[in-house]
Amino acid sequence: MAGWFLGDPAPPDAEVVVYCLPNAGGGASAFAGWHRVVPPGWWVRPVQLPGRENRIAEPPEFAEDELAEAISLDAGRHRFWLYGHSMGGVLAWEVARRTTAPGLRRLCVGASAPPHVPGDWTRRWAEADDEALLGEIAALGGIPAVVLEHPRTRRQLVRVLRSDLTWLARPRAADVVPTPITALTGTHDSLVPQDTSARWADLSPDVRAETVPGGHLFHVDDPGATVQALLTTAEPLRCA
Repeated sequence: MAGWFLGDPAPPDAEVVVYCLPNAGGGASAFAGWHRVVPPGWWVRPVQLPGRENRIAEPPEFAEDELAEAISLDAGRHRFWLYGHSMGGVLAWEVARRTTAPGLRRLCVGASAPPHVPGDWTRRWAEADDEALLGEIAALGGIPAVVLEHPRTRRQLVRVLRSDLTWLARPRAADVVPTPITALTGTHDSLVPQDTSARWADLSPDVRAETVPGGHLFHVDDPGATVQALLTTAEPLRCA
């Protein structure tokens, strides 16, 4: 179970644990700075999917059931939120449908097309050759220059991206979840505009929307504004 998470487990006195799921091709380190901007009593638990960063030696494929079980066990009796960015939003929704932990309070998605409304960009990226695919990611600011300089790292990133895009392409029904949803959209996001993000309203009776300054990767560019937007649309910290 430990391989799924970056950092230490939440202490017993944590009031809310936030499980953070990455975008396609991304890793848990994208959320490494979030612990500095969450309120006191919150604990950030970045999720590390296989095939990336400290799990780079593993095949990149993952199973929603296995991840949901890992989060359920890790959360225990804690109250917790799920935050998923881009692809991670769909994965967070899959986890919300499957978790057995009693403490899930909110499903949060950022820059994410809902599962029943696939974005045009996913098809474009899936059909692109490797160089064009890397170019798309680089244009978003999602690839450090040092990565592009190393052929082996480039190949691994393409492998992970291809696997993630295949996972995203699976057909999914518009299953409603009882959990409240917060949907964040970047003000300059060219991949997931506000009208696409707004379709999360099909999947929960309680959906609140907010915008965050920036493009598709606003969770990395401005974690403080991202967390503040989540708090603006959500219930008070000390809710029952």
